[in-house]
Amino acid sequence: MDPLLQNTMIILVFIFPVHVVAYKNGMIQPACIDMHPQHNASAQTSSPPFSLTLSKYNYTSGEKITVTLKNTTADSVIEGFLIQARDGSSTTPIGSFQVSGNDVQTLTCTTAASAVSHTSDSSKAQVQVTWVAPNANYTNLLFRATVVQNATIFWEGVVSNKLTYSGSLHLVPAFSQTLLCLSALFGFLCML
Repeated sequence: MDPLLQNTMIILVFIFPVHVVAYKNGMIQPACIDMHPQHNASAQTSSPPFSLTLSKYNYTSGEKITVTLKNTTADSVIEGFLIQARDGSSTTPIGSFQVSGNDVQTLTCTTAASAVSHTSDSSKAQVQVTWVAPNANYTNLLFRATVVQNATIFWEGVVSNKLTYSGSLHLVPAFSQTLLCLSALFGFLCML
């Protein structure tokens, strides 16, 4: 390689900053599986100054639960985030989200509205969304978040407490009606 060209390339590498892919608009589908922002930085290893809480910790099919991501120290702001519900160590989001307001949006990670993220990098102290439970019993359901404080400071693995299924077995209507009739018949026979 021509020495002049080689020196020019070396100078350009040092003059121009390293490219950081930041999604200020929150359209972060590339992070859907590993929940890792494309910031060319490593996640913080300290305890996250954020919490992920739920309005309740048991659910039934189709139930709506409020999910709150908030800072736990006044100097920790939320500029970006990604929240999903997952069963154990699975990378597949569970359920769907509903949002209100302009600072949160739903994302299609595997299914429509299976995750939520920010719409801008404006600082927030708290984010609230509504999660709609699936029609299924998951045994180790947790909400997981990645929270970005700025382009180079972020935490992965902000996790809620476990959410437990509290639904009951739904019988097929015809079968339920048959059981009711049999109960009535046996009740009548017992009265004789």
